[in-house]
Formats: sequence, C-alpha cells, structure tokens
Amino acid sequence: MSDGVICALVDYDNVKQLRRERNREDVSVNLFEILEAVTRCAVAVNVARNDRLLLRLYGGWIDMASRETLLATWIKSEIPRLRTRRYGIRVAPSLVTSLSIRPGSNLVGTYRSADEPAQKMVDAMLSADAFHFLQLGDTVLLVVSDDDDFVPMLVAGSSMRDPRHCLFLVRRSKQPGAAPNDGLLSTCGLRILTC
Repeated sequence: MSDGVICALVDYDNVKQLRRERNREDVSVNLFEILEAVTRCAVAVNVARNDRLLLRLYGGWIDMASRETLLATWIKSEIPRLRTRRYGIRVAPSLVTSLSIRPGSNLVGTYRSADEPAQKMVDAMLSADAFHFLQLGDTVLLVVSDDDDFVPMLVAGSSMRDPRHCLFLVRRSKQPGAAPNDGLLSTCGLRILTC
C-alpha cells in the first residue's frame, strides 16, 4: 500500500440527505450515508492504492462565544463509530474546527445565530485546506459538495498538480454537466463524480 492518503473535504450541510436534523439519530443517518457514498467514490478514484481516507467534515461548528453547536456535539459523539474499515480503506473522520495547516487553532464564529442562523468562513476553510493538501504529493483530494462557490478554488487547484489523478469534485445531487461551470472544470482536467 502507498504512504499517501485520500482526503475527502466534505461540505456537510450541503451534502447531507436529511436536511433537517432533529436529534442525534438523524445526524447518525446522515453521517453513515455520507461515509458510504464518499468511501465508494474514494475506492473508484484510488489509483495509487492508498489505504487511508481522511473524512474531514466542514460546517458551522463553533459559535461567536467559542461554544460548540448542538449539531457539532451530536457529530462528535458519532465520530468514534465512523472510524472503521470500508472496502479495504481505513477511515479517519474528523470534525474540522481549524485549518489543516494550523491544527488546534480553532476558528471562532463559524456558526452565527443572529437574525437568521448561518455558517461563516466554512467555504474558505475548506478551500484553504484543499490548497494545503494539494501541496502534499501523495494525496488524492475529493471535494464533496454541490456548492458552485468552490469552482474558483478547483480551477486554481487544478493548476497545482495534474488533476486527473489527484483532484476530484464529488457531487451528491447534480450530475456531471448540470452546473454552469462544469465545462470549465472539465477543460482544466478535473473529474466530476456523483455519489
């Protein structure tokens, strides 16, 4: 097996199947559905035969007072159950609260409840981590999101390394060719998968 890893950067709120999570059981259903889908995609693109999948979950996990949200608490309680081996790949899940290049330096305010609840900085965190992981020569990167906000990062990232074997956009609900910039992403050599 290779020393490299497959790294899935998951835009959690954007790809979960149950849109409204009322309790820990709903969160568990979403997490295990995401785990199964992403692991299947990882196996499909794993040309280097890496045996480890970093499943990084991005979302609004910390409020302005540095407290974890209830959703973050539910997800963290499920993380140990997500550590598993699927299709020959060891899964190492994590709830992302800091950048990969500065682990332990938690970003405060990724969840804001004023006026209308919203996530903040989440897309930028995922994009910054994508650039960090693309600098590691033995990493296969999956960006898991249906959000077109990641198109600029994917275009820029495709110029850092040959994207055919290391950078993939994984969508949950849109088929390849369905989004306005899919032609551009294809021109850049990026593969778009649906899982």
